[in-house]
Amino acid sequence: MSGNAAAVLTKPAFRKIEWLERDIAVERRPDGVIILKSRIPLKPYEKHIPASLAKWAREAPERIWLAQRAGAERQWRKLSYGDAKRSVDALTQGLLNLKLPQGSPVAILSGNSIEHALMTLAAMQARFPAAPVSPAYSLMSQDHLKLKYLFGLIKPAVVMVQDGPAFEKALKALDLDGVTVVHVARPPQGIKSIAFAELTATPVTQEVEQSIAQITPDTTAKLFSPLAPPACPRRWPTRKS
Repeated sequence: MSGNAAAVLTKPAFRKIEWLERDIAVERRPDGVIILKSRIPLKPYEKHIPASLAKWAREAPERIWLAQRAGAERQWRKLSYGDAKRSVDALTQGLLNLKLPQGSPVAILSGNSIEHALMTLAAMQARFPAAPVSPAYSLMSQDHLKLKYLFGLIKPAVVMVQDGPAFEKALKALDLDGVTVVHVARPPQGIKSIAFAELTATPVTQEVEQSIAQITPDTTAKLFSPLAPPACPRRWPTRKS
């Protein structure tokens, strides 16, 4: 074996990771409970997730925030912190312009996507709970019982779908009276909807900053509510035989 070949086998081309400092205190209780506590004091942190996006949009606006392969040739589609902040603020204004009751959930029917992330942050900034729903409940189900149960539970005022035709059958199974539907790729047939691109072109006013200023640590936990199956499947509605 040549020297070069041996070097390749013995030196993996991985960049060294600078792990965070760690110093963990372990408490073992008689009942079997194990409590782990860090002895390292908590460093300064942003008070909520939208504040973190705003920070990096100021400090590194050209740095890539998200990237996603798209199109027939699976080319990388990239979004910087600066562009993301501008899109999120415009989406936030678009949501605020709907004049929805405070606390109205925004349901997201989409897999992982750039638009999914942008709408989640916009809902947070508008102080509406973001509720991503597993796409399987829309795309794989035939009766959409779980999807209808979730919608009856959270009663969303806004529903975002990644692609209208793909989610059309699911949307038609729901009661969309008073619900604003937002489509990303294509509009659903027979269902009134707003284009995601239209919302991202909404002129931003001071209302956005005023809304962000009202986010507190106590409300942050309420602004993101991923919907997954419960621990006990029997809680789901079942069809009578």
